[in-house]
Amino acid sequence: MRADVSALAADSSGLNVRVTDMGTIIDLAADALFDFDKSTLTAVAETELGKAAELIRKSPPGAIQVIGHTDSKGDDAYNQKLSEARAKTVADWFGRQVGVRQREFQVSGNGETAPIAPNEVTGGADNPAGRAKNRRVEVVLPTTVALPG
Repeated sequence: MRADVSALAADSSGLNVRVTDMGTIIDLAADALFDFDKSTLTAVAETELGKAAELIRKSPPGAIQVIGHTDSKGDDAYNQKLSEARAKTVADWFGRQVGVRQREFQVSGNGETAPIAPNEVTGGADNPAGRAKNRRVEVVLPTTVALPG
């Protein structure tokens, strides 16, 4: 089971890939895909998305989850809407790619509710590096299901 997933992670072409019990997660930095406060892809986004599409082509069968995330700037409702719009934009791009478009995509947004880094440092000061890590779109690839022995 882990051999297939590990092979995908090893062939990530410089993407930030982590293997969890949930599946193989590709973290796509929102700053590399979108302009500030936007959900329209930038000109350079296709390079990163193309690398992720290659991993999707090699991944086991099953639905692909596309989950948008934001940092904590702005209000909760706005961040939720932006995270959903960004995830939909990424899933729509994948949906136009040969060898990827036939996959099922489950699209959702988590807004600012699932940070992977602190948005603030101790004492409440802003943490720009942490906020940048939190602005992301996660693409979750299925893992190979082990058959009962």
